Amino acid sequence: VWSSVTEADPLWSMWGGSPWRNGAWDMTGWFGPPVAADGSGLVPGSHICYPSPLGTQPLRVRAQVREASEVKAVVYNLQGEEIIASQWQPALAVDPFTITLHLDDIVSGMYLCRLVSKSDSGQEDSSVITFAVER
Repeated sequence: VWSSVTEADPLWSMWGGSPWRNGAWDMTGWFGPPVAADGSGLVPGSHICYPSPLGTQPLRVRAQVREASEVKAVVYNLQGEEIIASQWQPALAVDPFTITLHLDDIVSGMYLCRLVSKSDSGQEDSSVITFAVER
């Protein structure tokens, strides 16, 4: 930790904002449970599918929602045909959730995974990402 780097130039772009910069921070301010931004729906960027490329193991679809919701994952081929869909399952706010899909009968290629969330307040949100299958 470089404690004296910012003393000469307080406008330096790395000044402040991190507990490792300038050697001092409010420890109690950094302590607490994780929270998501206000609102409903999926947390942006949280939707991932792994492993990709998928081999013989099941596909795992993981994400976070901003408020308690029901979630469902749907897999499509590149022509838009539905391959498999999960059942609706509950998801708690902020906590990551995982949906497991068994894709034993699909062939190698690129696929789309659509994740849909319906919050308890009635809001609906969705995210679409690609993943690969290699058999």
